[in-house]
Amino acid sequence: MSYSPIILFVYNRAWHSEQVLKAINNNPEFKNSPFYIFCDGPKNGATQEELNNIKETRDIVKNTQYWSDYTEIIESEENKGLADSIINGVTHVIQKHGTAIILEDDIVTSKGFLKYMNEALEMYKNNDKVMHINAYLPKSPFQKNKFETTSFFSTHMSCWGWATWESCWNKFNANTEELLELLKSKNLENAIDLDGYFYGTQQLNQNLDGTIKTWAIKWSASILLQKGLCVNASKSLVNNIGMDGSGVNSGNLFWNPFKTEVVEGIDLSLLDEKNCKEGNDYFMKFYKYVNVKGIKRRIIKFYFYFFK
Repeated sequence: MSYSPIILFVYNRAWHSEQVLKAINNNPEFKNSPFYIFCDGPKNGATQEELNNIKETRDIVKNTQYWSDYTEIIESEENKGLADSIINGVTHVIQKHGTAIILEDDIVTSKGFLKYMNEALEMYKNNDKVMHINAYLPKSPFQKNKFETTSFFSTHMSCWGWATWESCWNKFNANTEELLELLKSKNLENAIDLDGYFYGTQQLNQNLDGTIKTWAIKWSASILLQKGLCVNASKSLVNNIGMDGSGVNSGNLFWNPFKTEVVEGIDLSLLDEKNCKEGNDYFMKFYKYVNVKGIKRRIIKFYFYFFK
């Protein structure tokens, strides 16, 4: 079995990047996998400290002890930003190989991550409805994980450790205005918003007015508009260690509802593509917990800060 290429995007977080490299090296499939590392460049007017952080990160990824047998490092002299870096990087690699497994500089993987992702890419490669593979699964303290299979379908995607095929990535639509119009015309605004608990259309509108610049919500909308499905591991194979305020679009140390429990590996099971309600319900209930407002939110934050 030939292994799918792995793409890692880094910028200026040396410690985080090194944890990701150490973890992915623990996967038995890694050494025989093509490995692409995209290093974003400094912003205009970057301080010396910022330049030092970028250099330190690049020095770490250039350490050959972290390389596979085929490793290519692509360094940008200018700052592309996370969104453009990912869109361009995934397109570059997937056009060459036909598939890609994607990580950012804060996604730490389990030992069974690559096994699961490669098997899923192979199992669903001829299924036109399946467009995306999720390795991350959040853990909600207010609902139990009752999935009877080792994986499940949803229309909701996660960008924390994911994979796709060239035929699917070709359907990615980066035109925010067009996506909003299509979602409205097809009555899919409520679907991308998970019945109001996930701010999908809000993120698209923020991209449109320039408040934020992200790519994942556009990919999520593209999947939904194509009536596509996402394969999810029923237990998380990755964790995000970057929700500490250290990176682009990251959180804070006080409360991190996205921290999850990671398993070493799980076996892949073939799914009934007609059933994605259970998966969507799980994500809806999770975001209901994450986005709780007012006094309830303060109580939950207090509880997790002092007792978890």
